[in-house]
Amino acid sequence: MRKAARVTAWLFGVPVALMLLTYLVLLVTPIPLPFVGQQVRNFIAGSLPAGADIELGDMALALENYMFPVIQFSPVTYTDAKSGAKVRMEALEVGFSPVRAFIGQPGATITIVGPHIQVNQDLFGPRLASFEVVPDASGGRPTVRIIEGEDAFPQVSFESDGVELKGDIPASAMQMRSDNDWLIYNLEAAGNGLAGIIEQAKLGRFSRLVIRDGTLDMNDALYGLFRTFNDITFDVTPSPDGKLASGLFTADFGGTVMNGILERVEDGDGTARLKASVTNLDLASFMPFINDPEGTGGIVGASALSIDVAFDATTGKIKDGLFHIDMTGTDLRIERDYFPLATSIMEIAWDPYKGQFTMADSQITIGNSTGWVKGVFLLGMDPSYGPTVAMSMTGHDVFISAENGLPKEPFSEVSFQGWSAPLYGAMGIDQFVAKKADGSQLASKGRVDMLRRGIGFDLTVAGDGISADDLKRVWPYFIAADTRQWFVKNVLAGNITKSSMRYDFPVGAIATTGEDKPIPKDAMSIDITGVGVQIKPTETMLPITIEGETKLIVRDNEVTISGDGGTVKTSGGSISVANAAMVISSENTDERLIEISGDVSGGIPALIGLVKDQQPAALEDSKLPIDVTALGGDLTLSMVATIVLDKAGKTKKLDYALNGVVQDFGSTAPLDNHTIANGQLSFVASQAGFKVQGQAEVDGLPANLVIEGEVGENAPPPVMTLGATLAAADFKKMGFDVSEFIDGEITFAARPMPDDRSRWMSTSRRRQ
Repeated sequence: MRKAARVTAWLFGVPVALMLLTYLVLLVTPIPLPFVGQQVRNFIAGSLPAGADIELGDMALALENYMFPVIQFSPVTYTDAKSGAKVRMEALEVGFSPVRAFIGQPGATITIVGPHIQVNQDLFGPRLASFEVVPDASGGRPTVRIIEGEDAFPQVSFESDGVELKGDIPASAMQMRSDNDWLIYNLEAAGNGLAGIIEQAKLGRFSRLVIRDGTLDMNDALYGLFRTFNDITFDVTPSPDGKLASGLFTADFGGTVMNGILERVEDGDGTARLKASVTNLDLASFMPFINDPEGTGGIVGASALSIDVAFDATTGKIKDGLFHIDMTGTDLRIERDYFPLATSIMEIAWDPYKGQFTMADSQITIGNSTGWVKGVFLLGMDPSYGPTVAMSMTGHDVFISAENGLPKEPFSEVSFQGWSAPLYGAMGIDQFVAKKADGSQLASKGRVDMLRRGIGFDLTVAGDGISADDLKRVWPYFIAADTRQWFVKNVLAGNITKSSMRYDFPVGAIATTGEDKPIPKDAMSIDITGVGVQIKPTETMLPITIEGETKLIVRDNEVTISGDGGTVKTSGGSISVANAAMVISSENTDERLIEISGDVSGGIPALIGLVKDQQPAALEDSKLPIDVTALGGDLTLSMVATIVLDKAGKTKKLDYALNGVVQDFGSTAPLDNHTIANGQLSFVASQAGFKVQGQAEVDGLPANLVIEGEVGENAPPPVMTLGATLAAADFKKMGFDVSEFIDGEITFAARPMPDDRSRWMSTSRRRQ
């Protein structure tokens, strides 16, 4: 019995000990298998296509995940002589799963460890390549040096008349395709790849494909962009019945880790569907034109995408597709400004044969603006300009935010028809129309270019009945920013009866953040006529409501605003403004010149009310010897003022000229026990000084008045001269009885002195 036990121990204990010893060794290092490696190499090399070669490193027995034994080749290099492409990997492993063998699947698992794949993409699509990245010594964009094989692809350059190829197209090159055709090609390749894994499982070769710690370098020769995907993992497995292959994948793009689920499902009639769901997807990782870091605009951030496409059971070609996109969490970038994006889950139906994508009604929010949009997109290929996109979109209930928030009423309908040529950064606007429920509308057509050298516009815009508030909302903040800023701040209300606007800014002519660029000659022409306009000429002036028509004319750096007649409401009454005009010009970016002219008329109480409304403490601080609120009369004046503002908007220089008359000047209450009535005065004023002169009745007696003075912070007191010719008996009315000394008429002039004394000059004439 003991002998049998010892024999059993030897029979089982020794192999177990050997297995345990082998396992312990494999935990530390793979065990080389030099005798069978060459036979495996010969077998694999014989199955490769012509021009392809594979270099297998040492063959060894190793462990996967510290548990399953695998046959490992390390390192491995695959080379394609035609393209010059090289795919390097740290190891290629073939493992075995007893569990899968138990459920009837082949137990073999193929694992590719640490592959480094390089892909070059141009007009002929993506293809395996080999290249070197040469850093720029000054920290700029790196240079990518392509190492070509037997087939050399032509160079691509972009000219004003279209794409130009320099060189011969190799026989191995695929034809130039539209983005729709490339989408079909890539999805069909993915579907066929998963179908191939299912077929390999049916043939009993392997049932699981794993990629671990992969790296993918993609050089986009068209857009001049280089991007790298790190930490790529892919694990796909077919189901036991061969109807399904599913897997998981992840990839790190610039710190954003994408996660996805991929599966191929075969229906009972043989129709297959490829389904994928990706979260944390940076759209620029696959469509570089979405956000060129050196470009003027783009969409930044991670989104979510799901794909569901069907393959014909007979031909294996894609029949239809359905996409769902959620862009919530991304940002719209314009230069250095970012506007958060949020959307409902957008449903897009795809007709692959037409290259047509139809988006269902979806809510889109950009910053504080929001609305509902649907549309049709057609992807094509222009023989001269490459991939193109034709677009037709309509929107409703569109609220566009501005500096004063959201409007009370949205644009009830917005429509857009146009095109895009992504390689040229160009978008054409065949027709854009924004309508409101009251019938007002704004229409535009033209072209927009957004390139690395800046933004360019060639647009015409026309409006009919829209409000000044609506115009502020549809006027892009980066077009003529200074003019728009003034319009937003100073035009408070009004409706446009007719308008014509033309913008022609070459690429790079519009100032970006931190830049100062004058408007190019003949770049901007705006003619707008409005009614009910309320305008605030400067920061400190009260608004002027213009009853008649108002005209706004812009010619590059010069803005002219004129009105038929206007009214300024004050606490003391209304002031009328006629022939009002304002000219704003800025020949350079360091200063702005404002010229204001017009005729002003109104009662003196209204003018005093204007002073009170504008500068409440001014009258109190002036310490006037009279109560100005007791003054009456009507004022009419003509004004011309020139204001020079610095870059920050502060006044550098002020020149003005005023001239006018005051009629029926008088006092509504006694002034120092005297009354003034029936005054008829004229005046002139400028920044150098002022002069008021005329006649009035003081206590019922006629008198001449002249007031002269300087304008300035340290100006001396004004000089006032009062003159009159009175009968001796009239002095008694003023409290002086001089009849005992003087008879006849007396002519005198009086001038107040700084020490509160008066200087008198008089002449007398006796009665005859």
